[in-house]
Amino acid sequence: IMSPLLKEIERCIKSANLIFETDVDLENINDVFEKIEKAKF
Repeated sequence: IMSPLLKEIERCIKSANLIFETDVDLENINDVFEKIEKAKF
C-alpha cells in the first residue's frame, strides 16, 4: 500500500519522464519508496 505522498512522488517522476524524455527505473524507485516507508515506522 502506497501512501498518498508516495503516489504523488511517483506521479511527479512519471511527469518528469515525459518532460525530459528519460526513463527513470520505476522498480528502483519503488524500492526507494519501500525503504522510506520502513524508515517511518
